[in-house]
Amino acid sequence: MGGRESINSNQSEQATPNGAPVFDVIPKMETTDSSNNQRSKRSIKSCCLVTGTIVGVVAFLGILGIVYFVDRQMGDFESRREMLCLRPGLVVEDEYLTYGPGFDAAMWSKFTVRVKDIDEVFDTSKVDTSEFTQAGYEFNVDWIDDVWWDADKRTLIGGEDEVGGDFMRVGYVDNGDGTLTIYVFWFEV
Repeated sequence: MGGRESINSNQSEQATPNGAPVFDVIPKMETTDSSNNQRSKRSIKSCCLVTGTIVGVVAFLGILGIVYFVDRQMGDFESRREMLCLRPGLVVEDEYLTYGPGFDAAMWSKFTVRVKDIDEVFDTSKVDTSEFTQAGYEFNVDWIDDVWWDADKRTLIGGEDEVGGDFMRVGYVDNGDGTLTIYVFWFEV
């Protein structure tokens, strides 16, 4: 190559008819480190965003599932029979129960039973049913908005008894057909 300068890697040497070299510049497809870094950063950001979204959705659904399960368990009448101090084997119809969790958790229930007297409803070893004899009994819980809780629209016989350190309020109506409709309210359960 004698006195000529070296040819750049993106140039090629060709000869002209008179023998003089001609240099053509071949465009080089180059990707710089900065454009590779930008693509890499965008790819990492996209991956993190997708992963974060998936983790967030899974966590949300998990929490929602736990809340649903706990709510179903807490609001299940059959699982609360013992807490309601019902006699074992008592046949209950049209049962409703709501558990209101929180600082001052409360539970309220309404059900109908085919019995003649309130003594046949509750386990008398746990509950003193003689406390449930006050005519015109009122619960004074005007914040319950369940459609089925209509105790404030009924003339009740009832009262409250201390059971295990908590107060169990009971009101009932004799339906005149051999059934009683019972309302139970627990506060701070």
